[in-house]
Formats: sequence, structure tokens, C-alpha cells
Amino acid sequence: FGPAGILCPPTICLPASLELQRGETRLAPVWNEDGSLRGLDVLARVRAAVLETAADSDEGSAHYDDYLTAQLEAAVSETLSRVLSLERQLALDFLDLGSRLELAAPTPWRALEQPFGALLPALEISITVRGELSHRYDAKEA
Repeated sequence: FGPAGILCPPTICLPASLELQRGETRLAPVWNEDGSLRGLDVLARVRAAVLETAADSDEGSAHYDDYLTAQLEAAVSETLSRVLSLERQLALDFLDLGSRLELAAPTPWRALEQPFGALLPALEISITVRGELSHRYDAKEA
């Protein structure tokens, strides 16, 4: 088993160092038919470079890159989930999501009957992460 209990061959589950190069998030409100806010869809895109790996050759590198990308996506998803969970527990919009959602849908946003912070604990939140490895630079070969 690899990290997080993922079943994988030993040639794929090797240690690696990644450097995050770019990340962005997009938020979309999810509305009920009555105009009330039901939830948030969060889409995160992350780009990273492979700095160092324990792999000795490029054999199976496509599978290894897929594995690294999946691990990157899982780590970003877990981090976003923890931060959003804290925001919901505190019922406090410290990430200023409300402003971003208001820009996405100004008219329905103004019709909300409660402040956004009060709505946070009950919102359904969907997180999607798309990761990409931009290039490989193995420091041990430098």
C-alpha cells in the first residue's frame, strides 16, 4: 500500500518532491428552486513541477506521473476541505467567499434572507481538484 492506503506497485509508490507553481479556484453557487442558496461548487486547478523522485528510470513514468497527480489532487482536496470545514464550523466567512459568490450571481445574492456566514454551516460543498504536472526536474541528477 502507498500513501493514504492506495494499492500500487512498488515501482510507482516512490517518494517525490513537488513544487507548486500555480493554483486557482473557481466558485459557483448552487441554488434551490425557491432561490435559496443550497451549496457551493469549488473547482481548484493546481500545477506543480516534479523536483525530485526516487525513481531510477523513466520506466513506467506515465503511471508514476498519474500517481503523483492523483496524490497532488488528494492533498489539495483535503486541505481545501479542512479550511472550508473550519469556516463552516465558525460560521464565519474569513475566506471572503461571499464576495466572490456575489460577483458570480449578483441578483440572487441580493435576495438572500440571511447573511452568508449564517448560511455556511448548512451549505452543501462540492470540491473538485484538477492537477497537472508541468515538467520534471530531478534535483538528484543536477
